Amino acid sequence: MCKAFSSLLTRVLLTICSRTLVQKEFPAGYATFISKNGIKHHVFDMKGTKKEKIPIKTMKSILRLVLDRQNHPLLMHCNHGRVRT
Repeated sequence: MCKAFSSLLTRVLLTICSRTLVQKEFPAGYATFISKNGIKHHVFDMKGTKKEKIPIKTMKSILRLVLDRQNHPLLMHCNHGRVRT
């Protein structure tokens, strides 16, 4: 198991929410890991926010997910965790 995956288990993570500019494949074993541990992963495809505003429909979807306490604890990150939005 990837070292990064196993560190998530110590935090009892329920939901991962990520934003991506480009569809990329997840690392080997990722789908098995999240399924086995009951983690939900939501991906929001959207352009960078420095040049374009987030569409209202997308923002509502993100807020609905984040504000629902059943999804907590929640990890939210951007494209590979590098972009700051």
